[in-house]
Amino acid sequence: MSTELRETPAAACDEELVERARTAARTLAANAARTEHDLRPAADSLAVVRRAGLFAMGVPRDAGGAGASLRTQVRVIAELGQGCPSTAWITALSAALKTVCSSVFPEAAREVLFADPDAIMCGSTTPLRALGERTGYGFIVSGRWQAVAGCEDSAWAVLAVPVHAEGQPALYCPALISTRDLSVERDRPVTGMAGTGSHTLVAQDVAVPPAYVVFPTAEADRAPGFPAASTALLGIAVVMLAPLLGAARGAQHAMEKVSAGVDALTSAVHHPPSRPWLTTACRLLDSATSRVLRVADALDDRLHQLHAPANSVFRPAREHARMRAEMASAAQECREAVDWLLDPHSLGGFAPGASLRRIWRDLAVIMRHPQFGPHTVAEDYGRVLFGPGTAAVPMP
Repeated sequence: MSTELRETPAAACDEELVERARTAARTLAANAARTEHDLRPAADSLAVVRRAGLFAMGVPRDAGGAGASLRTQVRVIAELGQGCPSTAWITALSAALKTVCSSVFPEAAREVLFADPDAIMCGSTTPLRALGERTGYGFIVSGRWQAVAGCEDSAWAVLAVPVHAEGQPALYCPALISTRDLSVERDRPVTGMAGTGSHTLVAQDVAVPPAYVVFPTAEADRAPGFPAASTALLGIAVVMLAPLLGAARGAQHAMEKVSAGVDALTSAVHHPPSRPWLTTACRLLDSATSRVLRVADALDDRLHQLHAPANSVFRPAREHARMRAEMASAAQECREAVDWLLDPHSLGGFAPGASLRRIWRDLAVIMRHPQFGPHTVAEDYGRVLFGPGTAAVPMP
C-alpha cells in the first residue's frame, strides 16, 4: 500500500532525500502550531513525510527502503526540524529504530516489520515496570513505558523488557510488539516538544513470538550483523540529536528574516551592533553540526564492521564515551546559539505567535533529554579515562 503512495526511496541518492526533507519541512512549519496544540503531529505533516519516503529511510533497500546511512538520516532530520522539531523527533526515532532493528532482529521479525516500510515505529529503553515471562509459545509481556514519542501514530514499538532466566539476573531485552496489542494513556503534555505525543504505552499479558525478542548476550554482540548494544544506542542517539540541530537552525533563519526586515519583532535587530549575536550563533551551529556528523560517520563505520580485528586499536568503551561527549557538546552549542539569537530580540522573541517562542520551548525540553545530559556524559567519560576497570554509567 505505502509503496504506491510515496516515491521509491531505494533509487534516491542521499541528496535527493535531503531535498525531499527540505520540501516537506514547509508543510511541517505550516502545521507546527497545530501539532503543538493537538499533542501529536498533524495528519498532513505525517502524510508528506511518508510520501517523501522518509519514514522508510532506515529500512534496508532490499526491503523497500532507502538504506540511508546515519549521516544522511541526521541531515534529513535536521531539515525537518527546521519546520517542526516534534514531527522531526518522531521521524528520527522511527528511522533510527529501523536501522538498528535491521541488524538486531532475526529474519522472521524483519519480514513482518518491513512489510510496510513506511510504518512509523516508536520505542523505549526505560520501563516504569515490566516483565517478560517465558512460555511454550514465546513470551508474555506486561508493563508500562512512559513518554513514548509517536506512540499514537506508530504501528510497531520496540520496548525494553526484563526477562528472567533461572539463576541469572534479569536481562533487558528489546521486544518488537505491534501497537494494536498495546494501549495508550494520554498523560504527558509538556511545555516543549508537546507535538511528539509522548504518552504512556501499556502492555497487559501480550503474547510475543520468540523471534521478536532479542537477548543481548556477549556471544550475540560478536555475531555478524549484531552491533554492540552501546553502538546501537549511540546510533539512535545521534539521529535523535538532529531535531535539535534543526530547531536551532530554524531559530537562526527566523533571526535572519527579522534582520532583513521581513518579520520585524523589535527594532534592535536592525542595528549593526546585533550582528555579532548572529555571527556567534552561526559559528556555534556550524561547530555543532560538524560534531554530530563526525559521530554519525564513525558509527556508520562501526555498524558496518562484522568483526573487529584482533589487533584493532578501537576501544569501544573509550570511543563510545568520547562520542557521547561530542554529542553533549553539540547539544550545548545549539542551546548557546539560540540564546545568542534571542538576546537581540529583547521581549519580542517571546511575543504570542512568534516562532522563536515555540522553538525556545522545544529546545529547552530536548536539551534535557537523558541522552544529552552533560553531567552524566562527563561522569561516563571520566570513569573510562581515569578509572581503568570500572564500568561506565549505562546510557539511559
